Amino acid sequence: IPYSLGVLITIFVFITLINAYNLIDGIDGLASGVGIIISLCFVYIFYRIFDYGIGILAISTIAVLLGFLRYNLSKEFKIFMGDTGSMVIGFILTFMAIRFVYISESSNLGLTTAPALLLFIFVIPILDTISVFTIRILNKRSPFSADKNHLHHQFLKLGFTHIQTSIIIMLINIFFVII
Repeated sequence: IPYSLGVLITIFVFITLINAYNLIDGIDGLASGVGIIISLCFVYIFYRIFDYGIGILAISTIAVLLGFLRYNLSKEFKIFMGDTGSMVIGFILTFMAIRFVYISESSNLGLTTAPALLLFIFVIPILDTISVFTIRILNKRSPFSADKNHLHHQFLKLGFTHIQTSIIIMLINIFFVII
């Protein structure tokens, strides 16, 4: 594709994935758990394609999210990621995704399925965003208005706790990564 179109697509992907990751930060442990799973995928990917610098970034992201998760799930010392935290993590994960696509396109590694692989790795943020925006538009509301139609809210309505919901959604993400 032409360079200018590639830049526009990259900007669109950054904005979309950062905000999609921000949208899943609605219950305790979900954003950090999904971030850990995505980062683990990138550790493996960058190890296999010999990009150890970005692999270390992925390991560092896991370490940060594990440290955060401890206090996010704590009853006594509870902290929240917030919009800034989820957007920073979303930016880092999106940067690693774009780097993977760039390396797969520019090298002789034979990785022609990198974009499809990334769809499976980012399945939870992407599907949640698409479903929530679709529901809002069908209800003639702004796609950017707040509501309780997120995937995690649906599990909470079924009677699951925050931790159970986070674990179920993380298992779904792992299932798609394995596929």
